Amino acid sequence: MSTDPPSRPLPLGIQTFRRIREEGMVYVDKTALVQSLVRSYRRVFLSRPRRFGKSLLLSTLESYFKGEAHLFEGLSIAPAALEVTPIPVIRLDLSLVPSTGPLERALVARVRAVAEQWAIVIDEESAPEALAALISGVSGSGTCAVLVDEYD
Repeated sequence: MSTDPPSRPLPLGIQTFRRIREEGMVYVDKTALVQSLVRSYRRVFLSRPRRFGKSLLLSTLESYFKGEAHLFEGLSIAPAALEVTPIPVIRLDLSLVPSTGPLERALVARVRAVAEQWAIVIDEESAPEALAALISGVSGSGTCAVLVDEYD
């Protein structure tokens, strides 16, 4: 086994699939597992310890669902990624929800902030209703992917 440093930079602290791929950083290809996950399940809850790659996985899924096939060139999933019809992606990063104050109000505020990115106005006051309104507004009568990060 070689002790030489990698010829490409390591993505230390980088959790964005797009950036890793576009900047040619080292990426451990687990995209065959992503393909299996997407084809086998409609809803998935991934519980892993901190610093275990959940955010990078969600970023990879986001690129997959958005149909960003060029990012998957040379990876296991590339042929399947080229066939994906892009769908809207809602990405909720709950690390942006304040840890103080009423949780319900903070969750609704976070959903509204994401809705603004889609030019959708959310009037609902409960988190479940606000999220349902966001999903409905984004997907219309079609489908969308909802990716929730930093849920703990």
